[in-house]
Amino acid sequence: MSYTKSYIGKGKKVNNLDIVRITINMEEAEAHIFTYEGKRYLRFELAGLKQADQYGKTHTAYISEREQQEQAQESKPEPKKRTRKQKAE
Repeated sequence: MSYTKSYIGKGKKVNNLDIVRITINMEEAEAHIFTYEGKRYLRFELAGLKQADQYGKTHTAYISEREQQEQAQESKPEPKKRTRKQKAE
C-alpha cells in the first residue's frame, strides 16, 4: 500500500512555545475537504522538517491519500485452497 502526499502549506515553530503557526494554500486544500454529518472537514498531517528552509519554515503540512492499486493487482486469482482427503472406511 502506498500513499501520495499533496503539500498544502508550511509553518514555523513559535519561539519558546510548543506551537507551530502554519499557512495553508486554500486553493490546494479545498480539493481535499470532505463532508461528514453536514459539516466540512479537512484532515492533514503536520511534520517537522529536518532543517529549516530558506524562509525559516520548520514544518510542512500535507494530505496523505492512499494510491489506487492497478486493476491487474486487484484481479489476481485467489490461490487454491488445500482440502483434506477423505479417509477410506
